[in-house]
Amino acid sequence: MRYMGLSADSIRKKQQEARNPIARFREGVAAILLLPVWFLQSLGLLSDSGSARVARSALFRVLTGVFALVGLVGSVSTIVSGGAQ
Repeated sequence: MRYMGLSADSIRKKQQEARNPIARFREGVAAILLLPVWFLQSLGLLSDSGSARVARSALFRVLTGVFALVGLVGSVSTIVSGGAQ
């Protein structure tokens, strides 16, 4: 019974995250930043645990946040200024 409650809470939390556009943008940026790691993993130069460790690291999360913020600010400033003219 307790496990069903935990599962329901987890599902509800994931559904809320899926509807959040900021979380989707952040995950998209993370996926793009992980492309080199996935490439190295596919070549056999990086283990599965190594790539997972990179994806979970605090440094990677900070880099993802910085890239997402810079991208968002750049997009908003382009929209506000009327685009490249």
